[in-house]
Amino acid sequence: MSARSTFSIRPWLAAVAVSIVAVSACGGGADRPGDAASPFPVRITAIRDGAIAFTRDVGSGIPRVFLLNRDASGGTALFAPGRAQGDPAWSPDGSMMAFDIGCGSNIAAVYVVDPYGKKRVERAIPRGVDGCGPTWSPDGTTIAFEGLRAGQQDIWTSRADGTAGRRLTDDRSLDTGPSWSPDGRHIVFTSDRGGNRDLYVMDADGSHVRVLYAGSFDDLDPSWSPDGKWVAFSSASSAVCTAADGDCTSHVWVVRADGSDAEELTSGAGHDVDPAWSPDGDRIAFASDRDGDFDIYVVDVADGSIEQVTNDPGADRMLTWGARPAGV
Repeated sequence: MSARSTFSIRPWLAAVAVSIVAVSACGGGADRPGDAASPFPVRITAIRDGAIAFTRDVGSGIPRVFLLNRDASGGTALFAPGRAQGDPAWSPDGSMMAFDIGCGSNIAAVYVVDPYGKKRVERAIPRGVDGCGPTWSPDGTTIAFEGLRAGQQDIWTSRADGTAGRRLTDDRSLDTGPSWSPDGRHIVFTSDRGGNRDLYVMDADGSHVRVLYAGSFDDLDPSWSPDGKWVAFSSASSAVCTAADGDCTSHVWVVRADGSDAEELTSGAGHDVDPAWSPDGDRIAFASDRDGDFDIYVVDVADGSIEQVTNDPGADRMLTWGARPAGV
């Protein structure tokens, strides 16, 4: 389908959006403003009202979770080096973070920590389940995640203290990437049970699984908007999926929560992946290798303008954009 044949998200959002926070240029640190290799100024929008965490791999193959500095001047590693860290996810109030350690290995697990150093790291999923890709329930009590047990990967939930583990899907397909709706009633995820990796949605108790969106190519990284009306995701489009080796260029898309009005928000060369909504819903942060390596960018969903946030030789991926607690 043509991405903009019948509908555009931008005029609708422009009519209801709150006032836009002024853009402030960053300076110093590893993220160099105005680097000649970058097609965009290195900036961050609305960081005053939120916090971005992400993973950075500096070439070791062992990424670590970083917190973007308040002034967007660079990133600060949150945890000591060790096994691969991934998929950071802010709790709804911004006071806690879930992330995984060792995803893809037989020691993969989700942990919860106070990112501002007030509490030690604690395991957040049951023993006997390998887990990755956490997402919080809106009330901050429960975590949904990709759980692997006995060779089968499904969507699971558990209390944030690791108790009351429950498998929500039970299918031999690959179920990944859960994201909880803001009202707590539904979970969107990716599954290849229909052939391609498409978007599915289910009730929060695992019932009523149904297709949300099935494009022509793999649809990945779903992220529910703060108002519950949209789901952002990454997918290829026919215009750029022509490589003989099948390496299709991904872009950021949005689709209504009822599966209608799919819209491609980004375009051009490079892979645009890992979309994460700003707390006010006006923007989507994403990772892209359009300048040669993965950095963080922000797209304004109302007008499509793009700003580059980081410019570092390491690969910046797996974003989470959450509220910053008062006084931090």
